[in-house]
Amino acid sequence: RLLADHHGLDQEPGDALLAALPLATWSAWWATGGLTRRTSIRALCAIAWAASPVLLLAIAEARLAIVCSAIFLPLAVRAIGQAIASHTRRSGWAWAAGGGLLLIPATAGLPILALGAGVLLLLVAARARRLAVAFAAAPPVVMALPVLLASINRPALLFAEPGTALTR
Repeated sequence: RLLADHHGLDQEPGDALLAALPLATWSAWWATGGLTRRTSIRALCAIAWAASPVLLLAIAEARLAIVCSAIFLPLAVRAIGQAIASHTRRSGWAWAAGGGLLLIPATAGLPILALGAGVLLLLVAARARRLAVAFAAAPPVVMALPVLLASINRPALLFAEPGTALTR
């Protein structure tokens, strides 16, 4: 407590989450760079992503799981897109591995996203015939596996955020 008072660390969680807005904007800017080099389109997409009501409400309510998803999902999508578009096997695996690792913080607080990302990546891998993309599904699914297994008996766990109480 003394350290928090001395360094001004006792602020509301919403104050710390204000960094989420520029981070979400930057991640959307970087992600759209794989689609276009026109700065006006990239800026419009980045502003639209950062100004989404879901992100703004999550910041206002200090819902870290949704904020992390908004920051890391564009980065993961760009990395997976690069893995699909890669012309060399080695770089395709590297991009897919990076995309899989970026999906961990994107899906960590929302198990349903990990399940959805895993299924979607397997479908995309089959369609694009890229084995590396299928392996990108492993990190988020493995990290969410305990919750996914527990949700067999309690399906509400799939939709629960960390720290929320579940009624029986």
